[in-house]
Amino acid sequence: MYGILARHVTIAGTDQRDKFIVKRLDDDRTEVILIRPTQNGIPEKVLYQRIFFRKETEKITLHGLSGDDEFLLEGDVAEGILVDVYGGLGEDEITDRSSVKGWRKMTHIYDTERGNEIEFGTEAKDRTTRDVRVHAYDREGN
Repeated sequence: MYGILARHVTIAGTDQRDKFIVKRLDDDRTEVILIRPTQNGIPEKVLYQRIFFRKETEKITLHGLSGDDEFLLEGDVAEGILVDVYGGLGEDEITDRSSVKGWRKMTHIYDTERGNEIEFGTEAKDRTTRDVRVHAYDREGN
């Protein structure tokens, strides 16, 4: 059962401002950290932190949901896990500084074309659109 669940992992943020950090540590490991930044006197809090292994996980999908979210992807590796980034509603900041060798782009960025600050690195594939349905996410799977 674990093998099935670990193959395609979805990590959803909150309806507040979130910060997603993706670190391509080496050819086999990718770390994802989800942080709720300091807001209104409430201190910063790590909401999620996990290291994924390429032999178990094929794709990691990040959903920013609402709020002005920040996504940072970094690391230089020969092989890696595919990461799909969905910014969600709000004015998001997405920065891809990662690099995975080979022809296939291993970071796909989905968001609306307007109102976001996106820095496409050499690894990012631009999947932005004018269609706001790109933000659709149903936690209950309906």
